[in-house]
Amino acid sequence: MRVLLTGHDGYIGAVMSTLLIEKGHDVTGLDCFLFEGCDFGGAPPKIPEIRKDIRDVEVADLEGFDAVIHLAAISNDPLGNLNPQGTYDINHIASVHLAKLAKEAGVERFPTMLAVWRGLATSSLMALAGLLTFIVWITPDPSPRTIRLARILAVVAPILLAVHVGAWIRSTTPPGGLDLPWIRALLGSSGSGRAETTRFLCALAALIALWRRHEGTAAILTLTAVGVSGAIGHALAVDRMLSVPTRSAHLLAAALWFGGLLVLITSQKDRPEFRSQVRRISAIALASVVAIAFTGLVQSVLLLPSPAGLVTTIYGRAVLAKTAGLIILIAFGATNRRLFMPRLADGHGATALQRSCTVETWVMIAVILLAGFLSYIPIPE
Repeated sequence: MRVLLTGHDGYIGAVMSTLLIEKGHDVTGLDCFLFEGCDFGGAPPKIPEIRKDIRDVEVADLEGFDAVIHLAAISNDPLGNLNPQGTYDINHIASVHLAKLAKEAGVERFPTMLAVWRGLATSSLMALAGLLTFIVWITPDPSPRTIRLARILAVVAPILLAVHVGAWIRSTTPPGGLDLPWIRALLGSSGSGRAETTRFLCALAALIALWRRHEGTAAILTLTAVGVSGAIGHALAVDRMLSVPTRSAHLLAAALWFGGLLVLITSQKDRPEFRSQVRRISAIALASVVAIAFTGLVQSVLLLPSPAGLVTTIYGRAVLAKTAGLIILIAFGATNRRLFMPRLADGHGATALQRSCTVETWVMIAVILLAGFLSYIPIPE
């Protein structure tokens, strides 16, 4: 979540910011820095910050955040006795005013466009990684259409990743505009920021490698980028030793399935090796389905407080919708195996298979977009 932490430079706030960052949240501080330079022990991690008195906060300061944690206050008796009215203004009136501003700013609103950009960026990256995996190691002598699609995706993926990162940075930018220190702090202060940077750089390096015809290097870079994506979002909010590898495996399995579909769609169905290629891709897709189902189940257990959360929480209902999409994809795969693969010797069977895989690909993209929305829905406590 994108969290605004008031009083982040204070006694409790300095500890709270560290805890929030460790949980994978994107934290921005707001403080008047009354005790600036009076630190005890090590300095807290550097985070983006708004230097402002809590009494001067405006609606614009709160826009783009999912939650506000309010710790700014006069917290000791000597200061309170020195100026009782000022203490009342800060601790009571400003706190109530902050709550009203947060409601007016729509702090709990859902970041729709940010979720869309995330889904599009992730889907293009997964498609590229899966496609290159098949081109390099699984399906020798790919068709010219397959190679051309890989090159297009190699250009599109880093562009969409850059757009998503830009939208993410913009959504957390305070009034006053962007500057380099702000961007550095945002991308370097949390696990999500570092992961976003890493997967963009991997995608960009993959584009250069593919342009120089180093397909193997490009495949490794894109698979790395997909794996790093497991360290973005809710996986950082629970047991990281289990949740991050599980999510990475989930994404990599889906990328293989996605890449196999794209190979089938772009292959020349009249080539002699098309039937053996279909059987090989079908076997990999089946293994991918098993891996996706298992890792998805593990993630649900980690992120949902109980099975009832599937129907009683917004996050749980979104998980059910994603599961429904997976069931539809499995139904397409079963249809392809039972109806179309036995008829591959017939030209009409190959054509029907490619048409079915095309529809299945669009369903796959829709499910990945839904997963992008899922990443911005707060997990239930």
